[in-house]
Amino acid sequence: DHADSLGACGRFGEGDVQWMTAGKGISHSEMFPLRKTDGDNNLRLFQIWLNLPRAQKMSDPHFSMHWADDIPKVSVGNAARITVYAGEYEGAKGCEPPPASYANKAVSDLAVWLIELDKSGAVVLPPAKPGSNRSLYCFTGGVTVGGQQVRQ
Repeated sequence: DHADSLGACGRFGEGDVQWMTAGKGISHSEMFPLRKTDGDNNLRLFQIWLNLPRAQKMSDPHFSMHWADDIPKVSVGNAARITVYAGEYEGAKGCEPPPASYANKAVSDLAVWLIELDKSGAVVLPPAKPGSNRSLYCFTGGVTVGGQQVRQ
């Protein structure tokens, strides 16, 4: 559950995305209620923090909720799926970014994708723009990238 000083609140679930810009100030809380009384209540939560550009540090705070069913997903062959949370992949555009965000500037080359691979799956990512950095976080299993093994 999310609640904040802007008045936004809601219960989120698997695959949903909350996008918040703190700007000049916002108080918020995330609570994780037990939804199942007869089994495990597993949670996978990723928080990705991006520093605002200097000129936008005191921007108005912003919160938006993006439901899993509305977030674009791209099938790559029969053995890979990409969920496009931010940026673009093969013409699928991710969630609408907050007004004050690196993701709101096309020149930033920012993308957040969830890439799911079956054992035989493979994905070729588009080249990054010069000066861009990419990070890969493998949270289940392992993959080979450029001949190098990346494991959980």
